[in-house]
Amino acid sequence: MALLLVVVQLDVIVDWTALGEGLRALAPGPAAVAWAVLACAGALDSRRFVAAELLGPRLDLVRRQPVSASAAGVPTALLLLILGAPVAAVAAVWYGPSDTIAMALWTLLGTGPALLLGAGRPLAAILVVGLAMSVVAIGQAWPAARLPALAAAVVGMLPLLGAGAMRLAPGGGTRAQRVGGRSTGVLTALVRRDVLALVRREPGTLAALGVVALLVGLVVRVARVNNAVHGMASVCAALLALAAVGPFVLAGAGAAARHAGRRFDPPEWPVLGRTRALALAATASVLLLPSWAAAAVGGAGALGPVAHLRVAALFAAMVTGAACLVAVRPRRPDHGVYPWWLGACLALTMAGSAWGPLAAAGLAGAALWGARAAIVRRRR
Repeated sequence: MALLLVVVQLDVIVDWTALGEGLRALAPGPAAVAWAVLACAGALDSRRFVAAELLGPRLDLVRRQPVSASAAGVPTALLLLILGAPVAAVAAVWYGPSDTIAMALWTLLGTGPALLLGAGRPLAAILVVGLAMSVVAIGQAWPAARLPALAAAVVGMLPLLGAGAMRLAPGGGTRAQRVGGRSTGVLTALVRRDVLALVRREPGTLAALGVVALLVGLVVRVARVNNAVHGMASVCAALLALAAVGPFVLAGAGAAARHAGRRFDPPEWPVLGRTRALALAATASVLLLPSWAAAAVGGAGALGPVAHLRVAALFAAMVTGAACLVAVRPRRPDHGVYPWWLGACLALTMAGSAWGPLAAAGLAGAALWGARAAIVRRRR
């Protein structure tokens, strides 16, 4: 009764129409931060329920059945969507109750952090929140991008939610066993091995990447003076400088595969092709991350949230493209193809509309799929 009284009083006091117009006029950054606060608060509040009911032992019998990840993702998503009702309510205030696409997008993006926190994976939840914040920011900046973003989220998240509900539970088969006081997963072990090979065998390449990162930050910093003439000067400088690091990243990823030799991906290893492809992309990310950080520091104050999303889309396309080329030819990656890939990704991320960065993100997904296909084909 008290809650109903509060709701009635708020309806009398607050002008919801004016409040929604003011919220929709905000920059993408505040919208992404507001969604992150709501999603994290809801995930923390429901983590015990998710751990006990969705990931608890009551569903062990269901997990042992031959159920596909997509089929298991439907009831998992429905339950988590019910728990995300407060996020949907805030989205209704933000965009209006008639904008069901924005409400569904905000609520669906909050299901991933809720499942991961319930499974006791806070680092993975933080990563998912960061990726989802970029989607929310794109939807705030370009309303036309919400529908394709929702469609991509439905197609991509249903299998992931189903796989998480089936495997992230205690005894589900994906938790790493603790050996010698340390626990790790297959993906982490592969990335650690590749990076250690570079540290021991290619210290000059890593030092060159550090020097190049400083130059990237300097170029982006200097380009700030042209913002008064062209508003996208800093963005273009960051994209071009980051793309110039691409050949070094491909050389480093290829060196890691070359030094591994036959241990790079032996057919007898029980490692999924997508896991090996993700490990290659993660290794390339480690090599490109200093330059990305330098570009962010050099463009501090000049690069807005939308500009950072463009740079992030180029980052994802660069590392997955390098992973695909290394997967196709581990000993000698095709350095002649990579500049064309960089040029296509640059053209998309520099496009004025929201479809350019979204297309670059799609290219990143296609490159990752190509890397997996190349690894599976070579094993046969």
